[in-house]
Amino acid sequence: MHHAVVSSASIGMLKWATRGISVSVLHNDRGQVRLARRLLPTGPVAAFAAARPTTFWSLAMTSPARPEPAAALREIIPAGGRWSGRLESGDRLRITDLEGQQAVDFLCYGADMPLDRMNLPNTIKLNRSLYVTKGSRIYSDHARLLFTVEEDSCGYHDTLAGCCSNESNRLRYDVTSTASCRSNFIAELAKWGLGPSEIVSNINFFMRVPFKEDGEVVIAHGISKPGDQVVLKAEQPVIAVLSNCPQEHNPAAGGKPTPIAVEVIRAAAA
Repeated sequence: MHHAVVSSASIGMLKWATRGISVSVLHNDRGQVRLARRLLPTGPVAAFAAARPTTFWSLAMTSPARPEPAAALREIIPAGGRWSGRLESGDRLRITDLEGQQAVDFLCYGADMPLDRMNLPNTIKLNRSLYVTKGSRIYSDHARLLFTVEEDSCGYHDTLAGCCSNESNRLRYDVTSTASCRSNFIAELAKWGLGPSEIVSNINFFMRVPFKEDGEVVIAHGISKPGDQVVLKAEQPVIAVLSNCPQEHNPAAGGKPTPIAVEVIRAAAA
């Protein structure tokens, strides 16, 4: 039996697996959760699971069917759109801001262990910088290297502001129903068997968030020009997830969201 990838919010349910019950956590596009259970076989398999819960957990995590890897082709992502793909070690991901001042929200996960997600505190500490640029390395929860920034024509990418959401837009701008990067992330992560609880603090490529000595931060107008791009090299098999920010209530997308280009360059062709 193939198990859906289980979200981090459900780690406590691992005890069920060692008691002879298999648990699958499934999310719909609204982030709602339902649980499916079935009894596991008895005998040696059950004894193995009870004796080695960590091994059993690993088997459940690595067995889900995944979408095919993204084609090594250039794709135009429309204003407010989303994208995800699997990259192997040595593959490169090029993101191009076609018209300038367009924020691109970015998440990534270890493809072989998706719960080992991008970790911005680790990334900031190990790079000794609040900003991401050429030469920066992107690290996971377990401090494993996920990506290296090989090229960057903009030079300024945010790690502070996170993604916009319907909930935060309502509090900040008194609007009740808007497109958001969080909604894009939820929809795209579902393709990989991952749920809303796997959304962590993200990198905002081409977005400018300066801060003052007193700690004040503000989302400012971006400095990216038409055609600016960033190239990321995968350092292990990874899942990359992008939201072409649809925000219209602050300068993250220049006040008017625009398209971006995404290109995957396979290591064999680099």
